[in-house]
Amino acid sequence: MSSVIASVIITLSVLPVSAIDFGMSEIKYRTYGALMPPKPATTTPCCVDTLTPGVCHSMLSNDHENFINMCRKNADFSFMQCCYTCHFSADAYTGLAPSGVELYNMDAKMLLLNPVSEFHKCSDRHSNAFCDSLLGRHGQWALKKISCDNASLAFRICRRTCGYCTSFLSKSTIDYNGTEARDMKKCMRLF
Repeated sequence: MSSVIASVIITLSVLPVSAIDFGMSEIKYRTYGALMPPKPATTTPCCVDTLTPGVCHSMLSNDHENFINMCRKNADFSFMQCCYTCHFSADAYTGLAPSGVELYNMDAKMLLLNPVSEFHKCSDRHSNAFCDSLLGRHGQWALKKISCDNASLAFRICRRTCGYCTSFLSKSTIDYNGTEARDMKKCMRLF
């Protein structure tokens, strides 16, 4: 009897995930032979300048108006490429908000959480199948450590599927918080 159970378990563990039908409503993924539910991002990403602080400050000082315009209208630029300079530099928030934290929260609402805003773009840059496999860590993502929690990648390529924004059909799984975004102990690291 135990050998029958063992062979069933071994058979199930070698089946590709695509051979096991879960339906579209509940996508599952495999981790070392176990099936687990997909996990969207849930923690505020750290607000750092991925283009480096020197580059972002240089862009701000060379063309202040264009830089501020990019911060208020482009989510990739505002929350990934020059996040810290866009929100927490005194030159960036003066005249727009009482503090960088409040400006960060305002930008999150306008660019990521409000589907009726003219600058809001909650979509994936890749196909549903690609982003579902990243979310569920199956297919090409099964053995990699990259998931929706890797904000530097997931925010840019699978923003809607990984929960980084609110659309008319789905709600963000992240509570964007400017105070947490500045605190490297509380925020989700980008890399």
